[in-house]
Amino acid sequence: MKPVNLRNAFRFFKQNYFLKAFTSFSSIQIIGAIASLFILSIFTRLLAPEDFARITFIMIIVVILATIIDSGLNTAFSIRFYKVSEIENRKNIYSCLIYYPFVLTVVYSVFFLFPVLSEKFFKVEMMISQRFYIYLLILTTSVGKFFTNFLMISKKPKLFFITNIFFYLTVIAVGWMLIQVIKTGYFAYVYAYLSGYGFLTIAGIFYFLKLYRPSKDFFSKENLKSLLRLGFPLVPNSLLLMLLTYADRYILGMFTGLAAVGIYSAGYLFV
Repeated sequence: MKPVNLRNAFRFFKQNYFLKAFTSFSSIQIIGAIASLFILSIFTRLLAPEDFARITFIMIIVVILATIIDSGLNTAFSIRFYKVSEIENRKNIYSCLIYYPFVLTVVYSVFFLFPVLSEKFFKVEMMISQRFYIYLLILTTSVGKFFTNFLMISKKPKLFFITNIFFYLTVIAVGWMLIQVIKTGYFAYVYAYLSGYGFLTIAGIFYFLKLYRPSKDFFSKENLKSLLRLGFPLVPNSLLLMLLTYADRYILGMFTGLAAVGIYSAGYLFV
C-alpha cells in the first residue's frame, strides 16, 4: 500500500473548487452558529429578560422589512448571473443597489411619520435617532446579504469566508464593547449588527466598483423590472414562513409580559 503524499493531497484540495467551496460555506455556517451563541451569552448575561424581548421584536421587524425590500432580487440575480453578459450583470448589480435605499425610504417613512405605529410593531418607544439606526440596519442587511450572495454565486469561497469572519468578529467586538464597557443597554445589539452589516456593505460597494466599474447606463429600468418579475412572487412565501416562525412571540406577548418573551426567545435559539 502506497503512503499518502501530503503535498499531492494538499494540491488536490487547493485545486478542487467543490472541496474549497464546501469547506468555506460549511465552516461559515458552523462559525456563525457559534458566534450567535456567544453574542447571545453576552447579552442575556448583562440584560434583563424584558430588554432581550425588545431586541427580539426589533430584529423580527428588521428581518421582515429586509425581506420586503429585497423583493426577491437576490434570488433573481442569482438565477440570471450565468445566463447574461457581464454588461447586463453590471446593470443588474447597480439597479439592485439603487432600488434598495429608494424602496426602503418609501416604506420606512411610515415609521417616521407615525411614531405610534413604530411603537406598536417594535414594542418599544424609540427616539428618532434610534429609528434612523434601524433604517440603516435594514439597508445594510439587504446590501450586505446581496454582496455575500454574490461571492457565493461568483465562486469566491475564500473571499466569502474572510468577509464573513470579519462580519462576526465585528459584531462580537462592537457588541461586547457597547454592552460591557460603555453600557449602552439593549440597543447595543442593533449597533453591533449595524456595524457588522455596515462593514459588508462598504466592502461590497468597493468590490463592485472595482470589479464592475459603472458606465453611463449602469442603471436599467427594464433589467430591474425583469428581476422583480422573477423574484417578487417568492416574497409572499418567505413572509408566510416568517409569520409561522415569529407569530408565537407576539402571541406570547399578548398574554404575558415582555420577560416571558425574552426568556422564550433566548431558549428558542437552542432548538
